[in-house]
Amino acid sequence: MVGQRFIELLQGHPWFELVAVAASDQHGGRAYGEATRWRLPGSEMPPAVAALPVVACRPEALPGVKIVFSALPGEVAGEIELAFARAGVAVFSNAKNHRMDTDVPLLIPEVNADHCAAVIEQRRRRGWSGCIVTNANCSATPLVMALKPLQQAFGVRKGW
Repeated sequence: MVGQRFIELLQGHPWFELVAVAASDQHGGRAYGEATRWRLPGSEMPPAVAALPVVACRPEALPGVKIVFSALPGEVAGEIELAFARAGVAVFSNAKNHRMDTDVPLLIPEVNADHCAAVIEQRRRRGWSGCIVTNANCSATPLVMALKPLQQAFGVRKGW
């Protein structure tokens, strides 16, 4: 469902054009509309996306792609996302695999957009032109978004 939410949010976006959908080899070659069932309540699969062929989740299967929004499960996300970053692709990951890597931004844009600067160090240290940026997990994000204005207004400190 996370991948479908990405699709929903990218439809008609002024900066991004959804040009490919990638998945495991077992789904490869079929149209997205045939390979999966739309599960988001209150919306339908966009026809343009339904017609997209599902390609292998490998950088060489997506030539020219510069940005990937990854909704892969943690069991497979780690190595696949690394392969895309090594190939020069910016990977925005929903998976847990790289959240604790010291040079990978754990981004909540409303709170710490300045952490994107870590990408410069990531590229230097790892010797690649791509990058990996992760989001926080679904329970931490609303908590941090609520605490940020309180911290700015009053300060937040640890302890009782």
